[in-house]
This record gives sequence, C-alpha cells and structure tokens, in this order.
Amino acid sequence: MRVFEMDSYNLKQLRFKENKDFFDSLLREHQFAYTDVAFTFKFGHREKVSGFFPELDKYWQDIVRKEFSYPEKIFSSVFVDARDNVSLHLDREHHEPFDRLLKKIPNPINFGFMGVVLDNVNWYGDAAQPPVFSKRKRELVGDSLFHCYFSNSVRFRKEFDYGNKLNLVDVLIDRTGDADALAPYPARFEEFLSKLGKPKWRARKCVFDEPERARLDAEHERLRGLMKAREGAYSEKFGGFACDEDDWVLMSVTPMKGFSPKRILSGYAEEAGYRYAGYQYGIYQFQKLNPDNHLFFVEFDTGTCSSHVFASVSAKGYNFSHEICSTTQIAVRKSDDLTEYAKLVFETARQAESDWSGELLRAYGETPKWFFAYGETPNRTFPLD
Repeated sequence: MRVFEMDSYNLKQLRFKENKDFFDSLLREHQFAYTDVAFTFKFGHREKVSGFFPELDKYWQDIVRKEFSYPEKIFSSVFVDARDNVSLHLDREHHEPFDRLLKKIPNPINFGFMGVVLDNVNWYGDAAQPPVFSKRKRELVGDSLFHCYFSNSVRFRKEFDYGNKLNLVDVLIDRTGDADALAPYPARFEEFLSKLGKPKWRARKCVFDEPERARLDAEHERLRGLMKAREGAYSEKFGGFACDEDDWVLMSVTPMKGFSPKRILSGYAEEAGYRYAGYQYGIYQFQKLNPDNHLFFVEFDTGTCSSHVFASVSAKGYNFSHEICSTTQIAVRKSDDLTEYAKLVFETARQAESDWSGELLRAYGETPKWFFAYGETPNRTFPLD
C-alpha cells in the first residue's frame, strides 16, 4: 500500500497562466525540483495552437468514448497503447514551447478544461518513490484531473465553469511509512506549503497493489448489491413528505428563508453523535467516526435558490467508500418540514450504522487512526480520485 497526502489551494492571487512560473521559482527557493511535465487540455481550437506552436502538434489526439458517437479531440501529453502501457510526459525539447503556450492562456488561446502536472518532485531528495496508478492507465486518457495517477507532484487546473475566482492547485506527497505511522515530512516541505497559505481542503489516499485492488473491488460490488437490496427499507419511511406537482415546481425557484437550516440540522446531528463538518457547494456535511475508525457521514444537499433538500448516508475508510442510502427529496415550505425531515434522516443514519458496521469491518478491516487525522471533509474526499 502507498499513502499519498494532498493539500489543495485556491491561489486566486495568480492567474492560471502564471502558475508554472510561480512554482518554478518557489520550488527553486526551497531547493526542490521536478523532472517532468504532463498535461491534458480539452475543448480548444487546434488552429490557434498550431499557428503559434506547430512543434506541439504531436499532442493532438482523437479519442473514442463509448458514450459518444464521434471522436473527441484532446490536446494531451498522455498516450496509452492497447496493452495499457503509458507515456505521460512532454518530450524534453517541448518544455520551452509549452511554457510559452501557457503564457498565452486564456488569450489568445483558451481551453474549456486544463490540467498540468509538474511531476516527480524530489520532496525526499534522491529517495526513489515511483508513481503509482489506482486504476487502469487507460483511465487517464482525456482526464485533465489525472484522477488515477499518484506521484510527488504539484498540479494546477482550470475549468470553464470556475470563472476567474478559482485557481486550484494541489500539492501531492508520498507519505508511505510503516503500518502504524506515516513517513515524517522532509526538510523544507512544510515551509514550502506555508508559502501557499491556508489549504481549501486536505486529504489522504491509499493506493493498493493489483491483488488487493481486485479483492477490494469484489467486496465493494458484493456490499453494493446488498445495500441496493436494502434501499427500500430506508426510503419507505419518507413517504409522508410528498407534495403535489405545482407546489414542487414553485419550491424549485423559492429559496428557504426565515430560519437557519444549519441550526436545525445540527441539533439532530448532535443527538445522533454526528458533528458538523462544513458547508460547501450547497451541501451541509455531518460526520461520525465509529469504533473501527470508519467515517459515517450525512449530507444534506440544499441545491441553489430552491427549497428542495436531498439527504444521503455514506461510509468511508482508508480502503473503501460506499453510499449506503439516499432519501426522498423534499420541498421545505416552513421550518417544521426541515425539522421533521432532519429527525428522520438522522434516525436512518443511526440505523444504517447499526446495519452495516459489522459488514464493513469484515470486508475492509479497521481504518488506521492516521487516515482521518488530516481535516478532510467528506464530499471533498481526495478530488483526484
């Protein structure tokens, strides 16, 4: 098993095209260096790129996905052959023109989705820590977030729907130690992180070898089937929250007001042993660690500018993640509606914990205590996977 740690930042004081120069300088300042660069860009104009940088034409690819009837054109250094062999990085002679390309983003060149990896950073000096893959390498093709690839690296990304308020950067470091502890931070690493400010979120990810991955996949499918079969037993309790179609349409454009959803939800969460973990992207999060160090978490999705609320109960450990059940979406007309709903959701969460704790322990074992000691929030659990 390999353990990777990620700190994620919004460096809104920089623009995407300034990231590489900034990190080149910051890494040098702290006596770190990377050896390789990888990238995947999607939804851009080849003519503009080729006009300025014809030497980078080799990175244009047509890929075929089952969900589309036509090839998707991407601009990427990632090539994977039929035998799942991968070539990830820019050719050395293309580092300089790629630097110049980045400086022309977003104008006159732009892409809808962009991801760059400054790869194989020597956080630990000369110690060998080869990258690993959490899935088939084929999964990397067209993935601007490099979800299944883990390495000592600095990564930055941009998506069209972020606007200009987000400049998201991830710093990954291999913390693999022994069974009971993580490797200590290398010299100067924490000082390097401190120059980036406060992270938006932090998380750890464990990556397993092929035999263990196959075992975990089989257990996941088995338990997912059992949980699916039990869905009705949880959801039938929420039948009394239905409302007519006209009311439903009205509530979809009417935000909740006159009361604090957080206060109502937090009261019932506390009774059930859950603590408030945060609010992000319209989702209130509550979590609880059981004696096996498995994290049970409840999420209330309040949507945007609506009075609809949808809740789910999930569980996560160092080697698994399951949504145990989801509940009926309701329309909240008054605070009493949310009060009744919250009470029933946390009753359901308690029942789900009772129903599945034993099964999760038998399938996955206990989670090491260090895994959740890093301030992560459930719906932002390691965005690269």
